[in-house]
Amino acid sequence: MVLSLFAIYIIQDINYVEHKEYFKEYFKKRYEDNKDKIKIQSLQKLTCNCGKTFGIYKKTRHEKSQYHKDYLKQQDQEYSC
Repeated sequence: MVLSLFAIYIIQDINYVEHKEYFKEYFKKRYEDNKDKIKIQSLQKLTCNCGKTFGIYKKTRHEKSQYHKDYLKQQDQEYSC
């Protein structure tokens, strides 16, 4: 039996709704167990080639920023000449 991707999402939503309290407790416990690890990771800073510094959890947001895109465009122009 082959399920479409849409059908899988519907099944996942139904499972979440039916077991909402279980998931709530599960993620709460998981957070409490890994609180120290999460805090250490959130304090880590990265420095991009474009010169900006950002938190590890903000990497994707930075890569979508106009500042980073302009830097990449400038690098392409320098190397294409």
